[in-house]
Amino acid sequence: MGLTISHSQDTLMTCISDPVTPMKRGPDNFGLTRKEMKTMYWTTLCVHEWLSEINMTRYQKCFEEHDIDGEALNLLNDIQLKRIMGGGSEEDLTKMRELLSLHDQRCQENDITSGPTTSSTVRTPELALLSFSSENAC
Repeated sequence: MGLTISHSQDTLMTCISDPVTPMKRGPDNFGLTRKEMKTMYWTTLCVHEWLSEINMTRYQKCFEEHDIDGEALNLLNDIQLKRIMGGGSEEDLTKMRELLSLHDQRCQENDITSGPTTSSTVRTPELALLSFSSENAC
């Protein structure tokens, strides 16, 4: 994937099991608290499925199943709007690449994907994010 993350996998699993306890912000967890990390994880999962052109209603169901708050849904809608408008800042791209890469890594390790996640498939973050345009950055 081109992105090296050392302890973020353990950090993510801890966040999911204990989303309330504040976490020290740092590079290991993208500077997010446990609750933010959990929200971003499921947001990423939903966005990833959407970017992979899986049933459009699936990401809505994903939010419901994982009890994601309105803030995360707004984030997804914001990303969707930027994509439709052909924009998206470099910061958006960087964050999404990191999170999608982490999600793909977890899927590969736990074999929970709906299909293969090799570098030749559409599920790679680089290909999934081709719809974003850094030329029209905000």
